[in-house]
Amino acid sequence: FPVTICELFMGQESIVAFWKLNEPLLELRLVHILLSVGVGFALATGGRSMQLFLQNPLADPHLVGLSAGSTASVLICLLFFPGFAGAYFFDFVPAIWIAAFLGALTTVALIQLIFWGLIRRWGVASLAVVGVMVNAGISALLMLIFARLSPTALSQVQAWTLGAIQPHSLRAAALLVPLMIMASHLLHRLDRSLRILSFGSEFARSNGIDVAQIRSCLLFGLVVICAATVCAAGSVGFVGLLVPHLSRRFFSDDHFEEYRAKLNALMGSIVLVV
Repeated sequence: FPVTICELFMGQESIVAFWKLNEPLLELRLVHILLSVGVGFALATGGRSMQLFLQNPLADPHLVGLSAGSTASVLICLLFFPGFAGAYFFDFVPAIWIAAFLGALTTVALIQLIFWGLIRRWGVASLAVVGVMVNAGISALLMLIFARLSPTALSQVQAWTLGAIQPHSLRAAALLVPLMIMASHLLHRLDRSLRILSFGSEFARSNGIDVAQIRSCLLFGLVVICAATVCAAGSVGFVGLLVPHLSRRFFSDDHFEEYRAKLNALMGSIVLVV
């Protein structure tokens, strides 16, 4: 660096000079770290909530197809409406983010409207089956789109499907990260009810848990998490599946019970940053 580490600690002028000379690099790395922390925090929280709700250790936020719906919506806009990629709402919200949220909301509406009877009849476990069906349908649609793309266009959309922290401005990170944290906080508030629900729907109802309300709040939180993480990093799948198992292994003692959800989220941030 133009300014040495020794000079950096000599005074405020050196710190200002260091920042001005290296501002593009520092801002790029700062945004990358902030987004990694937010994405890891949110996906780990969503993964834990889904595993408790579905009583399935292989569940993660992507299981119900929300991330696939967000990704499909983004890719369709990028490929068929090229001008949409550079458009903004209110001069600071990228239109592509709106597409991601609309894709996730459309997926939830599809699940609720078409498969509502199946979910009511067979209980919360059927949500996993419904999610797999919706996910498979959206994945088939994406494969059909990819088969018709040129190699140049395919290379442009790979980051969204493979998963990578997207290059964003500091302002964009300041919008996305609070969304992820607020949605994660909502799921943390549901954690006790989800732990009770993990013993079965009938047991949860006998303890005063409104299963339908919990499901609606969970899906709303997952919509925000999946759409925001797709905007920030594309489809990153391993954090929501892996981190809850790691946190249960490292924080299995009873005195961690009250803080296990938050420790799980912090571990998700650490895993993705590292």
